[in-house]
Amino acid sequence: DDVTETNTWKNISVYIIGERFARGLDLPEVGNVIMLAPPSSAAGYAHMAGRTGRSGREGTAITLVRPRNTEVQRLAAIAETLGLKFQEELSEEEDEDEVVEPVQAA
Repeated sequence: DDVTETNTWKNISVYIIGERFARGLDLPEVGNVIMLAPPSSAAGYAHMAGRTGRSGREGTAITLVRPRNTEVQRLAAIAETLGLKFQEELSEEEDEDEVVEPVQAA
């Protein structure tokens, strides 16, 4: 498909980006950010989660974490650094590889 002038960032409803590309994006209508893993730093988390809830709007940031990995510790360190509290939601399966979705509490 040809890219036209009407096909801009603001006309797209789903964005798939990495931590590096979240910096500097100004998308005021974004209501949800889903991170497939915790970013590498607290600053990276702030940039990714900060894409939602802009200009006084409500927003949700969800971070998917594998419990048998260092991701849990990394997210805990990010939360401590930024003074965040998370709500943990486990998948319904009783598998050792359950997905944990810490959600930033309002």
